[in-house]
Amino acid sequence: MELASKYNPSDVEGKWYQYWLDNNLFHSEPDGREPYTVVIPPPNVTGVLHMGHMLNNTIQDILVRRARMLGKNACWVPGTDHASIATEAKVVKKLAEQGIKKSDLTREEFLKHAWEWTDEHGGIILKQLRKLGASCDWDRTAFTMDEKRSQSVIKVFVDLYNKGLIYRGLRMVNWDPKAQTALSNEEVIYKEEKSKLYYLKYYVAGTLPNPSLYGGASENSLPIEGEMSEGQRGSVACDSIILKMGNLEAINVVEAKSDGTSSFMVGTTEYAVPLGSLIDVEAEVAKLQAELTYLEGFLGSVMKKLSNERFVSNAPEAVVAAERKKQADAESKIAAIKESLSKFTN
Repeated sequence: MELASKYNPSDVEGKWYQYWLDNNLFHSEPDGREPYTVVIPPPNVTGVLHMGHMLNNTIQDILVRRARMLGKNACWVPGTDHASIATEAKVVKKLAEQGIKKSDLTREEFLKHAWEWTDEHGGIILKQLRKLGASCDWDRTAFTMDEKRSQSVIKVFVDLYNKGLIYRGLRMVNWDPKAQTALSNEEVIYKEEKSKLYYLKYYVAGTLPNPSLYGGASENSLPIEGEMSEGQRGSVACDSIILKMGNLEAINVVEAKSDGTSSFMVGTTEYAVPLGSLIDVEAEVAKLQAELTYLEGFLGSVMKKLSNERFVSNAPEAVVAAERKKQADAESKIAAIKESLSKFTN
């Protein structure tokens, strides 16, 4: 038998890999031998192998094959990740080419398109692993969004939440305004750009600027009524600040507020703004009602969490304190909105 002068992988690798598959040599079942199991870090279902995969999977294959040679019950579990953000971007682009907007679809309809995309483009990376000679137990191939894995993920997350070990963190996130979702640091492409820094100057209660800095008035301004005697008007500086900040023409002293006014206090002085036709009352009420509904729902979710004894006893003290602050803030805002609504409705 004459040996080839050069190694030709196509004459050898395909033949012997198929032999291994036909004889089920990579398959594993529990028995009395020492187990040795490796779960492959699942690559993206819509992706292709890169050099990082090649290095990682080569090392895994070496370790698994060595374990088999040592007589261990070696099992290398293959699988793919749904890569939801990358997959969604591909599906949204494909739908756009067909004149379909994601926002026009229900969740179920969009998932149907996502599964069609996965079925069409998924599996390439698994075929590449086979081509490399990876000795995975292909009968155990898993997908992170299949029914069994999805139920396991939900079970674990609920269990961690009930134990107070998973919670919304107080930190900045990378927000994708187009996909309307948070991204991990690995999904972000950083670039430097020239921008601006904005500085705001404001006055603390009890401190006043030089009144001469706030003189003047606007032709298109709104008079403010003050319900108090001349002697109770307070500092001229306060009036100057309000004139400047509100772009107002004048502040008039009256004996009583007019109907349909909104007021605020500065020290012991009450300032009333005659709303008249300046705002759409119905639209403003609807806006406040919507915000009130949201805040009441938010408060309900916070209270539900704080009523969970496992969460309160197991979560870090700082996290529980943050939730209590959310409760207090929400209750304060709800009270303020209700007070504002009462002014419109009374």
